[in-house]
Amino acid sequence: MRATCPRTAAFSANGRTPAFGQWSGSNPIHKAHLLYWSDEINPASDHVPPAGAAPQPAERQMARALVEAMSGDFHPEQWRDRYREAVETRIEDKLAGRLSEAEAVAEQVSDLEAALRKSIDEARAGRSTRMLDSAAM
Repeated sequence: MRATCPRTAAFSANGRTPAFGQWSGSNPIHKAHLLYWSDEINPASDHVPPAGAAPQPAERQMARALVEAMSGDFHPEQWRDRYREAVETRIEDKLAGRLSEAEAVAEQVSDLEAALRKSIDEARAGRSTRMLDSAAM
């Protein structure tokens, strides 16, 4: 796979105002990041209402509508505690002597590490044997 470098270019998003952007990524997906000048960035404090300010009537109405839309009767029997089930299953497995997925993977990794060490040792031994053979000639 070929490494891609970000490319910066000038373009016009609305046909009139020039802007600068940076493209990165590789096919089939390209991402464009719009770059701003420092004077184009407004501080977050410009968008936060002052402390103690009351919400506007439209904001209150929207909040009520959201709460009403999401409200309903709660039926706990519909829900499962999957975390508790997972912990109980893990405890049962541990008591039965079964390995967890993480322990099984760790065991495979340690076996992989041992195999890699063995392979490296064999390669080194073979190289030193070849060097001795060539020196004897």
